[in-house]
Amino acid sequence: MEFLLTALFLFAAVGLRRGGKGIDPGRFRRFALLASVGPFFSIPSVFVTFPIVNLGVASAVRDWLKNRHRPDPAICLGAAVYNVTVLCAYLLLRHRSNTYLRDYWSDGFMPLESTAAMLSFLGNNGLLLLDASLPAWGSGPGTVSWTIPFVGLGLGWLLARKETRFFGLVTVAFFIARLVASALSIYPLGGSRVDIFAFPVTICLFAAGIQAATAAFPRPAAIRLAAAAVVVALALTRPVGAAYLNTDDDPLVAHVASEARPEDGLILSQAGIYLTAFYGKWPVETRATDDASHGTAVTLVRDRTRHLPMSSAQERLVTRFLNESGPTGPG
Repeated sequence: MEFLLTALFLFAAVGLRRGGKGIDPGRFRRFALLASVGPFFSIPSVFVTFPIVNLGVASAVRDWLKNRHRPDPAICLGAAVYNVTVLCAYLLLRHRSNTYLRDYWSDGFMPLESTAAMLSFLGNNGLLLLDASLPAWGSGPGTVSWTIPFVGLGLGWLLARKETRFFGLVTVAFFIARLVASALSIYPLGGSRVDIFAFPVTICLFAAGIQAATAAFPRPAAIRLAAAAVVVALALTRPVGAAYLNTDDDPLVAHVASEARPEDGLILSQAGIYLTAFYGKWPVETRATDDASHGTAVTLVRDRTRHLPMSSAQERLVTRFLNESGPTGPG
């Protein structure tokens, strides 16, 4: 969903500027109002809509200062509604995260202790973002170095041309917003799965790079069409796979539930807790917690059951539980 929203917002941004006439007030107002709803359905949508809306206002103000044409009230009103709504969404949703979740994604937060650490983070996590955005068919997993020059070329081409500069600035602001959010430990960068919403931006820059690279050829339109056809064909015939464990845990849980006697001890890992709660026969209790990424803890209402935490203390807890539940222990 986040991928699709980013792509749609980028597509809408292309039509916000009228050729030589500045920002289109009607389109901008509709875009700003629609973007105002985005944070309540997809928080990452703010990374693309915030630059578009505020760069649109800045562009209208610049045109006013340059040509003495006052910005249309619809532009200012739309931007005001959008920014107020985003602020409200932030105040309402800022406590949805927790310490466990931030610690889990800590590798995606840019360190600020030194310039060297920041540059190392950019070189590693930034490359991971590009790698995930543009899979290199035939070059092995995670190897996409040949695409990076096209991304840079596309960005330069967008910024160099007056008619595409607004879109180029949007992409620059998008990545700046991603870096700021990472530095402030708000949203991780370079975590693959959490970067999916950013893929359309890199894809657009890559496509712009192809556009620029083929401009000098005799029949650039035919070459671009052929390149697009090849990419689509590869995407359809060799899609990027997602590897998941091909397991069926229902029979295992059913077996444990049918064989476990009331006096038997039961040890559940973090993953096993939720599987047993879902497939098992025992009553379940849920409660809010900061020790899980989703903020919810699940426990079985059963005696002699140890729910293991996600920590290094698992072995010690298991040993103690076995000692307490063994033949020489209580009961």
